[in-house]
Amino acid sequence: GEVVFVVGATGVIYNPVQHTQKFFNGHTDDIICLGMHPDFNIVATGQVGRKALLCVWNTFTMQTLTVLRGFHDNGICAVSFSSGGDKLVSVGIDTDHSIAVWNWETGAKIASATGHVHRIFCVAFNPSDDSIVTTGVSHVKFWTVTGRLLRGKSGAFTQGSRDQAMVSLTISKKGRIYSGSEQGEIYRWKNAEVDTLVMAHEGPVFALWVCRDGLCSGGKDGKVMVWSLNLKPLVTFDMRSQSTGLDRTRIRSVCWLAKTILVGTIHSEVFEIDIESGTPAALLTGHCAGKVNGLQTHPSKRVFVTGAEDKTVRVWDMDTRKQINIKTMEAAVCAVAISLDGSHIAAGLEDGKLVILKARSLRPAMERKDRKKALTETKYSANGKFLAVGSFDGFIDLYDVMSDYEWIGTCQGHKSAVACIDWSNDSKLLMSDDRTGLHIFWDVESTKEIMVAAEVRDVEWASFTATQGWPAQGIGPKFQGATGINTSCR
Repeated sequence: GEVVFVVGATGVIYNPVQHTQKFFNGHTDDIICLGMHPDFNIVATGQVGRKALLCVWNTFTMQTLTVLRGFHDNGICAVSFSSGGDKLVSVGIDTDHSIAVWNWETGAKIASATGHVHRIFCVAFNPSDDSIVTTGVSHVKFWTVTGRLLRGKSGAFTQGSRDQAMVSLTISKKGRIYSGSEQGEIYRWKNAEVDTLVMAHEGPVFALWVCRDGLCSGGKDGKVMVWSLNLKPLVTFDMRSQSTGLDRTRIRSVCWLAKTILVGTIHSEVFEIDIESGTPAALLTGHCAGKVNGLQTHPSKRVFVTGAEDKTVRVWDMDTRKQINIKTMEAAVCAVAISLDGSHIAAGLEDGKLVILKARSLRPAMERKDRKKALTETKYSANGKFLAVGSFDGFIDLYDVMSDYEWIGTCQGHKSAVACIDWSNDSKLLMSDDRTGLHIFWDVESTKEIMVAAEVRDVEWASFTATQGWPAQGIGPKFQGATGINTSCR
């Protein structure tokens, strides 16, 4: 009942009952393909990179069983186990789009060949005869192993168009072959020819899964569809209404087992659909694009908030380890902060706008735009009366929280983007760093820089997130200071 997926260079095993994860860290670069062994206990994953690694690992122990390397250049884009589980086929993203068949247990390469002049996206063994099928740009190809060679035959497009990419592939245990096209069609193949063709989705069919009960497809249009093996539509699930991420959810992966369908979206979500009730349940959610720029814990509750380049502010429960609220903003979120009483969340956006959200509902309480460039840091004062907002152009604007966030002054002195801001316990002083490593102390009332270090020597700080200063000595490499370190936390 566990779920396997990949994030960056990490393989993840997720237990939906306990809501826990285990990690495989045997790769050195981003994983871009995954294949499951017929016994469901072993996984093969391929990565990008000059000398790409193909790792086979155990989903229980998370230990590496074997590493295949030295054949594919630039990366491995597709892998598949044979029906017996003893062989593994892989496809590279090198110039020749090379294909290799391995005895993965011994590490021996059984056969290899140049794949196609165009890129290959998918590969799979045919369980009925252990032949191999590949799909990609302007082709579907059928392969047989002859000695140490792979011999390929191009599929005949008796229906539909060859002039497009085939972006998904699945083969049943009885040898029924289905491919999904970038134009939204599903093709069924027989004897290397198109047997049946249906229009399934608006846009590419990114995911296909076949089992004895039928065929499941997922597309760019955000829909999951269930079909008979004869490609008659049975039921449709529109995941756009279920997604907690951005609009225009795209389906990237489907897996149909028994009465449930697992669905992976482009927005880092995993859903489980109960086919009988038709009810999708969100198993995992998360930020889905770029970096997570801001994180702040609630002052009194076991809750924290994050903001990211995917234009969302999200609230998380520490105990359940699940997302409990989300707000989509107009621009990428560069910084977040929670007020002392926990009632407000201050979000600094990439377009220079400061948005104050009501913490409970995430509805906007107020907005203001005093800067044209990104707001890179937000921090409430220790007494909760002020908000300091740092910007990409080096300014720190101060606002009076008690007067509906009225602007009260600007600290000027940084030469680059403000990276960190900390308040003193009495809320009379500020400390800030910029991305060049400049460390400055400020008097809040006058908004002037404090030039005499002795004046701040004995100051007690409510927080310390700076990468410079005496408490941060030694956090960076020798002679390099804190270059490359974004923040600290006392």
